[in-house]
Amino acid sequence: IIVSLTFIFYGTIMILKKKNFDLFQILVGLCGGAMIFLTFVSADMKRLNYNWYIFAIGEGLILFSGIKSFLPTK
Repeated sequence: IIVSLTFIFYGTIMILKKKNFDLFQILVGLCGGAMIFLTFVSADMKRLNYNWYIFAIGEGLILFSGIKSFLPTK
């Protein structure tokens, strides 16, 4: 549910802002998504406890990338 809400938020920002995202924003968002994906894969493969710390960092990166579009540009 958390990941779904994050991507709905991020997609809504991209549609409403209709702004060209800079390369930094795109890379930060992709890194966040990759970190979340890796937490899902590693928890499934190793049968270990879920790594919520890396998940939170990935979520933070995605949210930062989306919120950065509201900040004034130079």
